[in-house]
Amino acid sequence: MQDYLYIITIASIVIFLISWLFDRRKITNGFLFNVAIGFSCISFVSLGGEYTLPVFTFIGSAGLLFIFAYLTFGIVALMIAAIINGIILIFKEGRGLMNLFVLFFGIGILVALIFASINFRDHTMSQIQGSIILYGWFVIFYFLINLANYFMSSLLYSVYKPRLNKDYIIVLGAGLINGETPTPLLARRIDKAITLYFAHVNKKKNRKIPKLIMSGGQGSDEKVSEADAMATYAREHGVPREDIIIENKSRNTKENMMYSKMKIEERSKGKYEVVFATSNYHVMRSGMLARKVGLNAQGIGSRTPFYFWFGASLREFMAILYMYKWAHIAVLILGLIGVIALYIIEMLFA
Repeated sequence: MQDYLYIITIASIVIFLISWLFDRRKITNGFLFNVAIGFSCISFVSLGGEYTLPVFTFIGSAGLLFIFAYLTFGIVALMIAAIINGIILIFKEGRGLMNLFVLFFGIGILVALIFASINFRDHTMSQIQGSIILYGWFVIFYFLINLANYFMSSLLYSVYKPRLNKDYIIVLGAGLINGETPTPLLARRIDKAITLYFAHVNKKKNRKIPKLIMSGGQGSDEKVSEADAMATYAREHGVPREDIIIENKSRNTKENMMYSKMKIEERSKGKYEVVFATSNYHVMRSGMLARKVGLNAQGIGSRTPFYFWFGASLREFMAILYMYKWAHIAVLILGLIGVIALYIIEMLFA
């Protein structure tokens, strides 16, 4: 039995490595990694007991304890973090829709947990409530597993140091101050790209000078396009005008990638190397969207203040859930069918 466990553990590690090396941008990489970690923890405990290795037992037990604690108390920790972060965001950034979303997300979890703790005296209502709570916990566990997969996928994807062989560096837009100046968040994205650009310029052997593609359209409340404002910022920081390409039609991340790809293909007929620069919380979804439009590009992320990173990451996670909404809806419907079937069986044999 233990031999089978070790075989499954090794197989799960190999499958993860193949998937990750084949394409770092897949959200399933996080799931495969977490599965491999789970089996590895069980194997460590087994090895520790079989060969009397306390260190192995401790490592495996600690890992399994963390997994259990996450699935048991993760929703409470997420609720507290969302409420606190939502309040901080509103205090620092104002009552924008996205900031309110984080706060209301935490409050929504609180309301759900309060409902789950109420006991109805009526027997029928108690049974109905029990079924609702059972389905609610199914949804919560499914949500927490997907959240863990997302964060792990993002972490794995961020472990990337681009080689100095790029032909293009795409910078994704992110709003302007007073309609004409890059926000601090956008400035950090441009700085990240400029740093990589000058690393290419300063390379002594086999030097290749990439083009910076500034990607971002003009909003209704903006005086210039994001791309033009970004280009101005880059020129002020030493990037020559001839090394900057303007892409000023895009309105979202998918269009950033799609229109940037068109700009690249206008200039490069053969093979080309591309990297994109965005905020660290935004890298994973951007990479997925690049793959969706057929752009073979990996991403680098600029630093984001922690108080902003949590809420932004939560919104990115929800956006990725929406990208695969039909698959998630199918799973949730199957779970609901299972709960209804259990309720009917309980009513028949009560």
